[in-house]
Amino acid sequence: MESHLIARMSPWRIALLVCALAAGCAGSEGGDGTGPGGSAPDGGDGCSEGFRRGADGACVPLVFDGECPAGTRPVLGHAECQPVGWQECPAGFERDPSGWGCAAVLPRAACSGATREALGQTACVPLGDCAAAFPPAGARLFVSASGPVDATHFRRIGDAIRASRAGDVIAVDDGAYAETLEITKDVTIRGRCAERVRLDGGDRATTPGIVAGAAAATVRGVAIVGFSTGASVERGTITFEDVLFEHESDLGVAVYDGATAKLVRSVVRDTYPRASASGIGVQAIFGARVEIVDSVVAKNQGGGALVGEPESSVLVDGSVFRDNESDLNGTFGLGLNVTSSATGKVTRSAFIANRRAGLRAGPKTKLEIEDTVVLGTRAEKSGSVGMGFFALDGATVTAKRFSVSASEGPAITVLLGAKAKVEQATLRSMVGDTDGDLANGAYVFDKGKLELIDTAIVDAGRSGVDAFGKGTSLALERSLVTGTRPSYGTKMGVGVNVATGAAATITDSSIVANLHSGIYLWEGAAVDLAGVLVRGTKKELFEDRLGHGLLAQDAPHVTVERSAFDANVGIGLALAGSPALIKSSFVRSNSVGIHVQGTTLREATDASEVADGEVVVTADTTFLDNATKVGSGVLALPEPPTTKKP
Repeated sequence: MESHLIARMSPWRIALLVCALAAGCAGSEGGDGTGPGGSAPDGGDGCSEGFRRGADGACVPLVFDGECPAGTRPVLGHAECQPVGWQECPAGFERDPSGWGCAAVLPRAACSGATREALGQTACVPLGDCAAAFPPAGARLFVSASGPVDATHFRRIGDAIRASRAGDVIAVDDGAYAETLEITKDVTIRGRCAERVRLDGGDRATTPGIVAGAAAATVRGVAIVGFSTGASVERGTITFEDVLFEHESDLGVAVYDGATAKLVRSVVRDTYPRASASGIGVQAIFGARVEIVDSVVAKNQGGGALVGEPESSVLVDGSVFRDNESDLNGTFGLGLNVTSSATGKVTRSAFIANRRAGLRAGPKTKLEIEDTVVLGTRAEKSGSVGMGFFALDGATVTAKRFSVSASEGPAITVLLGAKAKVEQATLRSMVGDTDGDLANGAYVFDKGKLELIDTAIVDAGRSGVDAFGKGTSLALERSLVTGTRPSYGTKMGVGVNVATGAAATITDSSIVANLHSGIYLWEGAAVDLAGVLVRGTKKELFEDRLGHGLLAQDAPHVTVERSAFDANVGIGLALAGSPALIKSSFVRSNSVGIHVQGTTLREATDASEVADGEVVVTADTTFLDNATKVGSGVLALPEPPTTKKP
């Protein structure tokens, strides 16, 4: 440390600094560690909020001293661990076996045929009740493939529709019906059940199975198989109940031009591409609306559901999107894709093993997510990573009571001016790409804005959170980042990584047991910390180095208030070319308490402003039991990581 710095420090701090420079002082910081002043308002006993007076008079953190169980975190101001992330599981869900968040209760294997997954059930359930009384009460017209023909009995469903009037119920008995239906009247077509009534296109049809244009029609208990499009809804509203759409080419259900389709207890499965590169399960465009309730959208080759163009909308409730595959170009395979100014709301649903993303919010869209899990999103076949959700190009996403785990990429990605607010979430055990990279809990860049509130990021890879680029912002509040793993086998494992002009605000949060650095700032990053615990950072596996609580390289703005840097194996606060204000904080049991290079270290009695080129530490900041209080010499700085993007 340069000699002119010593002249600007109090005699008490000079003694410690000289000791550090001359003799190393390992284990000798001792005493009450508070120095003169030693207190600040306002913990009720002269200590800052979240701190208390120790037996020796020092202000020390009031915090659980140990490893908190799953689903909880250590919090400044609390002697016991506090809950974090998704806690209360809705119907159809249970506490995840890991202890973090909720998991959907579903069959172990995917369902097939005229059955479906139902949340809360561990066995597949049938589409309709084949044993129910038939024909149903109220039926006026009847269809049987081998039955009689008269004024009310028919062998073709289309003939019965043509003979019907508004309000009629048409009962359809067992059989395979090779026809296309045009529904322009408000009728109900009631099949015995999807296992025994089949509208069959023969896998060669170039027409839809159903063309719907009625104000309010219903189809129930039917399988629609082998058409170019299972149902084309062009006007009005149609409801499909206990219906199976399977093995259509190009589109399972298509909704256009202000029309509405409702899928209730139904399945859209195994749509494949024939006339185009994609086979989309459900598509709603040009102002259309689709509702998917207690239903399944699965194994479609190109994507589960696509909702786009202005004023189109989707409601998903109690449904399962699973195993949707990439198209013939090796791209997409999204569970739900809301794009082009459309809106969507997803509640109490599960997105499992889709490709590229469980959910995507495209340009200028709005997407709400609640009580939903995303599990095991796979990379596109072309190689792009798989994410829980991603938002881009002006999209707005809100997610509450939400869980993402085991994705082959970041749990959450926000970019190109999109905004996302995530609350009561659990983001756990991302897999990343083939290098083990990009396994972040969250990744925000290119002017994206992300708020994480009451969120647990556990066992991510590379960084718990990455924020890159000028105009990008990250807010982390009442959250936990813990146990981040390295990428490429040995590199990084950072808790929170902020760089290249991005700005972060971290409040009342816990950054615990990560690698390399709890918080890492570089190349123009800015951060404000308040009420943050950074504890137990270990060395990066690469070259057995670092292990710092906070590491800032060329960061123009750093403020730290009411925060604690505790038991990090490296330096508590490592600041290189980074002006900073450290106030009302606590630095304990690190190998070095603070190290400053490229700027001037100054002590102040109050929270004075920081001039260019200086680090200010207020007198109410406590250094206790660090092996060395103030570092000397030149700190070896790591090469900044690549800003590899999902």
